[in-house]
Amino acid sequence: MSSKSTQILLIIVLLVAVSATAGYGGFLLRIVSNQPAHAVAGPITRSVISDTQPVDSPTEAPSIITLARPLPAFATQQENYQPGITPLLYPGEYILLEDHGKWVLIGTPHGARWIYLHFMPPMTELELFFADIGNRISVFYHNLDYGFIFGHNDARLLHSASLNKASHALFVYHLAEFGLADLSTIHTFTWQDYRGGTGTIRHNHAFGTQFTHAELLTYSIRDSDNIAFRILVEYYGQQDYFDFIYGLGGNTSMVRNIIGRVFNAAEAGLIAARILEYLETASPLALQFKEDLMSSDITFITSDYPVAQKYGWWIPYYHDMAIIYACSPYILVIMTDLAVTQAPHRTDANDAIFEEISMFIQSFNDRYFARNKTHRENHSMSP
Repeated sequence: MSSKSTQILLIIVLLVAVSATAGYGGFLLRIVSNQPAHAVAGPITRSVISDTQPVDSPTEAPSIITLARPLPAFATQQENYQPGITPLLYPGEYILLEDHGKWVLIGTPHGARWIYLHFMPPMTELELFFADIGNRISVFYHNLDYGFIFGHNDARLLHSASLNKASHALFVYHLAEFGLADLSTIHTFTWQDYRGGTGTIRHNHAFGTQFTHAELLTYSIRDSDNIAFRILVEYYGQQDYFDFIYGLGGNTSMVRNIIGRVFNAAEAGLIAARILEYLETASPLALQFKEDLMSSDITFITSDYPVAQKYGWWIPYYHDMAIIYACSPYILVIMTDLAVTQAPHRTDANDAIFEEISMFIQSFNDRYFARNKTHRENHSMSP
């Protein structure tokens, strides 16, 4: 085994170790297609307002409970949650009246209310929405604070188009972080590098132009440049990349040939989670990667929040994988085979589909997981 391959394997071992100890709120949960994760309701704490009372005072300080996310307020423990009808309590501190483990009775401005601390949003709300979306659209949604996962047709295999440029960039950045790649390496653009498809190098740069590997990474992500991507693939090789994907927990049966890779939405969601894990290190290289992901020349997933994303577009494939920096961050992947035009010629119909799904998931995420009450719906209750 070569010295470089040994070092790659060391990286994989370290990544697995990091994955086992990472604490980013369900960030590295096992992906199970169409089986949402069952997670507790998040950081909920019981505490005492004050532990200092006069010695001769028989009165105990009231206990309080801190809710970190919106939770339904029930009149009884037997009441069923009804979206849009059952009020949601804002995050905050409430007086704890009775503690029954998973159920607690708390004081609110509207009287005593029962709270189920392990409440998770109903799948029916998502399933009803996606029932009308159809099976040519695959969706994966993962709230990172609470590990909540929902998938619609998320195991369906599709050509990755350019989504794999993001996972390959992650691979190269990891090599650089471990001293196994020098991103100041210069490559001279020649006719042998020429590729058609997306990108700006072939339009704006003559043969003989020199690029650093750092610049090629930026072209590959921001412009989805096929020339930049292929130069990097050929330089860093495919087998080490396959080993890297395996170390991330990815499905290597999907890798096959890096250029013709197949993906599904759940796998893309896993890669997006690994990318976010790297971005959170805030190293200079990670910050550059994040800036490139947030500066893509084409985006399909929309949001009112900042988004780091990578699209894929190759007839008939039309995809986007995104990290949405909401007040409770989440991953959203949408993959389709609905493209009838080639980049950059968009269609209103496809844009409308992506916007509808994007904004529905944003609303759902804000309603049930947002930690800032300015993002709640009007039927919520303040402490």
